[in-house]
Amino acid sequence: MQILNSFDSVDLKEINAVSLMDRVDTKFIFHMNELEDILGRANDDYSVLQIGGSRQMGYSNQYFDTHNLKFYTDHHNGKLFRTKIRIRRYDDTDLVFLEVKHKSNKGRMNKIRAKIPEFRDTLSEKAESFLSTQLSTGLNIVPTIRNNFQRVTLVGRNERITFDTNLTFQQNGSSVKMGNLVIAEIKQAELNRSSPLFTILKEKKIKPYRISKYCIGMASLYDGIKKNRFKEKLNKIKKITA
Repeated sequence: MQILNSFDSVDLKEINAVSLMDRVDTKFIFHMNELEDILGRANDDYSVLQIGGSRQMGYSNQYFDTHNLKFYTDHHNGKLFRTKIRIRRYDDTDLVFLEVKHKSNKGRMNKIRAKIPEFRDTLSEKAESFLSTQLSTGLNIVPTIRNNFQRVTLVGRNERITFDTNLTFQQNGSSVKMGNLVIAEIKQAELNRSSPLFTILKEKKIKPYRISKYCIGMASLYDGIKKNRFKEKLNKIKKITA
């Protein structure tokens, strides 16, 4: 996207100073056609992450759940405290992390991660040992779905914003593409609805929207699982991407 060239840039070292592993997340969804205008309005208040000359990065996720899909079901059933597990590869740097995300009953997201040597759909003994320190005992973790997307990351004062595009989900040879969908996420240490990006989205009448890439992917690809709670979200995505 040419508009990204109008931003000042930051590198990984600088962005790590605003890592926000314990934070409040606010998400939004909209059509790809809106993105260039939103970025154009934001370039005076934010810098963009740049790695090796690229300002739009590739991400790959392998998600895990229990045999009975506890993490997915907890989210579907509206449980306030919930967990997600994934292996994430940052494609542009080939860094790979095993990540555990806990969402509290007060809406705060806490992410703990451990660097691992390779992107895979199985867990090594070392990875299982790490998970045992983060999860309830007795959980048997298995791979569920894989997810790929491209991300633009903006850095502002006390916040980071990510824009995820070209989302694809895969499971057992089946795949779903959501090419025109943008999932934006404002990540802040404390919720601040007067930040520049909040203001831009409000002016464009784009409202906060609760959505989980993992749950949307699961509901799109898995048969025989609960998905009533996500039908409205799937329909909204279809309308946006049509």
